[in-house]
Amino acid sequence: MKGAIDNRPLTKWQWMVMFMGPEWDRETLDALEYSLPRAYEIHLRRIWSAP
Repeated sequence: MKGAIDNRPLTKWQWMVMFMGPEWDRETLDALEYSLPRAYEIHLRRIWSAP
């Protein structure tokens, strides 16, 4: 996925802002170091499991 302005690949911090907003935590940061899809999966699982 590319950034809208300069077409460079998004940095991990841009991905975090897009997917997770300001609510990052240790588990998500660790997962993001490992893999973007994994971090997104954790994020979505939390959204889906929210009351």
